[in-house]
Order: sequence, then structure tokens, then C-alpha cells
Amino acid sequence: MTFDTFVDWYGTWGLRAAGFVVGTYIAFVATVIFRYFQGVWRGKWPLENCVGIGIGGIWKSIDAGMSWAPMSDNLPQIGVSGIAIDPTNSKIIYIATGDKDTFSTYSIGVLKSIDGGVSWNTTGLTFTGVSYASGDIIINPNDPKILFCATNDGLYKTNDGGDTWYQVVPGSFAKGSLRYKPGNANTIYAVNNTGFFRSTDGGSSFTTITSDLNSTRSLLDVTPA
Repeated sequence: MTFDTFVDWYGTWGLRAAGFVVGTYIAFVATVIFRYFQGVWRGKWPLENCVGIGIGGIWKSIDAGMSWAPMSDNLPQIGVSGIAIDPTNSKIIYIATGDKDTFSTYSIGVLKSIDGGVSWNTTGLTFTGVSYASGDIIINPNDPKILFCATNDGLYKTNDGGDTWYQVVPGSFAKGSLRYKPGNANTIYAVNNTGFFRSTDGGSSFTTITSDLNSTRSLLDVTPA
């Protein structure tokens, strides 16, 4: 990898940059994802950041983006479309594998590291075959053993740090969005190409708010208001 100062188009987030040798497109995708996650983590671990790339794996920086190291080169599937880090222990990392956008790499499910990405293990959400995709993965800010993962086989939830998962909403969510409401871990929003969904009980159940979006791509984010 090579690095240069990247023009700060999105405000003063302090991105250190990224000119990936594999091409401008991948560099831009990695940049956007890096900005998003740096916004989530900066207050807790200002030097540690991770980038997930659908066809390039997960990369980690421990010096605020000045240098990067790959963490998934030896995995059976290196594509990464979602990352979640335990807010109480930065060594615990979850990744949703595969390329949710172009399916250049398929998903083998959610992998977990307990040593900061040095090694990885499968979780209870494991896929076989080449037809699966995984996207957003989010972690409960108050209870890091609770996570949700958006896949093309539905929304899945774990209450035990990934050991077991169960489907809470059927349907294809890999290309959609999954978000907690800031300041309220009981409220979760999800969107896919056909509908908008909301949970007010911590994700035990979801209500369909609308089911007629009929879009090719639906994304969302949530403010505290």
C-alpha cells in the first residue's frame, strides 16, 4: 500500500489518507469507510482504526492512519463489508465477511477476533456455499455481547458474543443499513430495498414501518433527535 494526504471532502475528521495501489476506486471506498468508523471510535481509541474492503479484507492502523497492516490475508475469505469493535475492549473485533455491493467475494458469515485481529475464529453465524452476502454489523453500546448482522438471508441477532445467532427479520438486508438510535439501545432501525423497519425492544422484534420502497439501494443513518 502507498499513502498520500487525501483531500478532506467531508470535514475535519483528520483522515491520514490512502492511495491503495489496487486502484482509485478501492482507495475511495476505503476512505469513506475509514471516515465512518473513525467517527465512531475516535473518542475511545484515537490511534486505533480499522478499514474493511469488500475485495481487500480488513486493515488496521495503530498510529492514527499513518501506517496500515492487513489482518485477514490468511482467512478463507478476505472480503469485509462490516466491522464492529467491542466498546469496552478494542481487542475484540467482529467482521461481516464478503462483498455486499458487487458480490466479488461471498460471505462465510461473521468472524471474531479476541486479540486485536491477530487471529480469527468462526462464530455461530457461518455460511457455506457462494450465494450469501453480509453487510452492516452493529454492537450494543451498553452490552457488547449483543450484536446484529444484516445479511441477504435476513437480520440476525446474538446475545452471547457471537456463539449463537438467530434470525429476527427474514429478507435480504445485506445492501441495506442497520443502526442503533444514539443514546437509546432499545431502538434499532433497519432498511432494505423494499422496506423500513424499527425495533423498540432492543431487537427482540421489529415492526414494518413501510414495505413499498421498491428501490435498488436504500441507506439510512440516525440522529439522536
